[in-house]
Amino acid sequence: MSERELCFDLDGTLVFTNKAYIRDVLNRVFSEKGLQAPNEMFMSLFLTEDRKDLVERELIRQESQIKPWEILKPYNIRFQEKFISETFAYEDAAETLARLPKVSIVTNLALNLALEILNRTGLERYVPNRVLSNDGIRLSKGEVLKNYFGKRTNGNAYVGDLFSDLDAARDANLQGILITRTGEFRNPVDAREIRTLTELLS
Repeated sequence: MSERELCFDLDGTLVFTNKAYIRDVLNRVFSEKGLQAPNEMFMSLFLTEDRKDLVERELIRQESQIKPWEILKPYNIRFQEKFISETFAYEDAAETLARLPKVSIVTNLALNLALEILNRTGLERYVPNRVLSNDGIRLSKGEVLKNYFGKRTNGNAYVGDLFSDLDAARDANLQGILITRTGEFRNPVDAREIRTLTELLS
């Protein structure tokens, strides 16, 4: 019987980005589009909710005809300008990855960025050959997971911090595990919820 494999999202799951930097990038993009800067509630939800839906609701609130991708695409480009220097590993990431028998990563980040972040944070040694990216363009995370795992779905799981990560796991017939570090219950349907990565070791 093959070992269970846990696949992880990267940003928000294994590593985190300085929130002030995220806010600055968002404010710049909204300003360039002639929009009001997003409020604190938006900022809080931006770190935990489906971003396309969130941006769409904000654009409707501001009575703008701009489409969500017109915000998210320049956000992603600008976000990556200093992203690496503003990104750090969660304290429980190295300990958890080191003790798991088989791990992989699927991320929306460009592959070169993901590899550089893993190298900079020291996490690269735990996933040297199993980092996959959809570059946010060609395939959905679910399709990348499905292509990677194929029929090896029994017992394998995808760990992420967004409900869209659970959707990706479901698309690939994997168990979904939602990490909510805030301690606030989010009650995912048909998925496990954890507060720290070390819970995966028990």
